[in-house]
Amino acid sequence: MRFLLPLADGFDELEAGTILSILRKADIETVVSGVPGTIIKSHTGLKVLADKQLDEKDAESADGLVLVGGAGYKALLNSQKLLAMAARLDARRKVIAAIGTAPCILSKAGILENRMAAVYPGLERELAKPRKAKVIVDNNIITAGMPMHAADFALKVVEVAVSKGKAEEIRRYLAPESV
Repeated sequence: MRFLLPLADGFDELEAGTILSILRKADIETVVSGVPGTIIKSHTGLKVLADKQLDEKDAESADGLVLVGGAGYKALLNSQKLLAMAARLDARRKVIAAIGTAPCILSKAGILENRMAAVYPGLERELAKPRKAKVIVDNNIITAGMPMHAADFALKVVEVAVSKGKAEEIRRYLAPESV
């Protein structure tokens, strides 16, 4: 299983790091792609070396797409490559997940027109059917509005993409006494 995780300057490293770690614990190959280059800076200045630059051809072999928020969502919002990629993956009913400010990208791609989604507070007007919840699943779309829900969000991606059992296994690893 192969997921794409595009990042642009200003990305939220809490979201990206948490999600990347959990997806890889679930044995989901997660390819970090830079938009537009391969060296990307988070909103706090942390530099990350992406596996590669975003390439539309990656959508053909991808089983899913995960988008993180932070100020970098604006660069992703303006990436025609990414918008087209998201639309193609949605047409193939692949898992598409977005957290924080990133659901706005899915909205611009036309993916959220008839779907419920969570988004970072203050951006609800950008979505057709905004909802307040930790994590929302609407068919193949998974969204969360807050960085503090990154672990729950990533575990839901694992549950939908792999299995509930795998998500519970990772949850027990993260919080052994709370499960």
